Order: sequence, then structure tokens, then C-alpha cells
Amino acid sequence: PFILPTINNTSSISYSFKDISTSISYRRDTNIESQVPLLDSATNITLYTRGNFGNRDMVSYDISYPVTISKWWKMQNYFGLYYMRQDIPYVETTYKVRQLSFSLNGSSVFTLKEDWMLELSYGYNSKSKGFIYNVGDTYQIKFAIQKPFFRNRLNAQLVLYDVFFSTNPKLSADVENFKIDFYQTYDTRMLKIQLVYKFGESSFQRKDKRSSGAD
Repeated sequence: PFILPTINNTSSISYSFKDISTSISYRRDTNIESQVPLLDSATNITLYTRGNFGNRDMVSYDISYPVTISKWWKMQNYFGLYYMRQDIPYVETTYKVRQLSFSLNGSSVFTLKEDWMLELSYGYNSKSKGFIYNVGDTYQIKFAIQKPFFRNRLNAQLVLYDVFFSTNPKLSADVENFKIDFYQTYDTRMLKIQLVYKFGESSFQRKDKRSSGAD
């Protein structure tokens, strides 16, 4: 009942030139609500509690640009640069967080013979800060292949997500009398097989009813 709502204010400027898109954004979060650990030194028991822990300012720059290597190889690339400033009141100390991080994402699509299509996607997130936690860098690779059959009526697709099982970050914290290093794992590596069949093309056309004063 004593937790205040978090208020977000965001402003951004975007610009596009041909196929290149870029933007600069500023965001301020007021009364950030989060869950934090509190260690009782007498019992050595850690309790987690929720509350408001100051404000946060973030400036980001994003750019996306496609690259055509050849008729059969096309790429799409994304780059993001982020700066975060936050003063976190924790126990009896205020921690000043100043963090610069970045991310890279992209994909390559290969159009092969006999209508085979191959896609290779990648992503990388640098080290960053998540409240009082230090978040390790992560990367991911996704592989997909598809092919149409029966005059494009049947589309078969196979997708493997997180090929190297590398999207789970290592986290750590060292504040006051609380110190921890841990590693969380999620089921991010998945294999999906999908078959989509088109039974026909719709020839339905809607005819609008003309209304009159008698309706």
C-alpha cells in the first residue's frame, strides 16, 4: 500500500534516409518500483522486499540499415547505444549507477536454388546494470530454413532458437553486506517444425448494402 506508481516520460527524434533509419530517445522513470534483497546479519537470512528506489534517466541511440551483398544474400543490421544514470537508495547508502552499454542484432537471408531459403540471425548484448545487479553479456544465434512445395501451397519451416544456449546472463551484486553471484537458466533453446498449407485462395468480395431513408 505504500508503493508509489512508476511514471515514465519519453521523448524521441527519428530520421530516415533511403533505407537507413535512426533515432535518439530520452526516458525518465520516476519512483522506480523494484524487488531488492535485504540480508539480516544476525540470522544470515536474506529477505526480498518491494519498494520505490529513486529515479532513472536513460539516453539511447538506435540505427538500422540493410545491406544487399548479392541477389541471393541480403542482410539487415541493428545497433543500439544506451547510457543510464540512476541513484539507488539502498539500506544506508546511495549507489550511483552510470552505465554505458550497447546491443547488436542482425540477420542474413540466403535465397538458394529450388526455392530453398536459409536465414541466420544473431544478437549480442553487452554488460549492463539491472538495479543493484551486474548483468553479464549475452549472445544468441538463430537458424531457420524453409521451402515451399506444391506450387507454394505447402510451406515447410524448421527453426532452431538459441543454437549455443547462450542467452542466459550471469548476474552478481556487491552492496552493503549483501554479495551474490548466480546464474539463471531458461528454456531458450527450442526447435520448431512448422507446416502451413493453403487450401485455396479466397474469392469472397464484400458488397456493401446501400442504405435509404426507409432503413
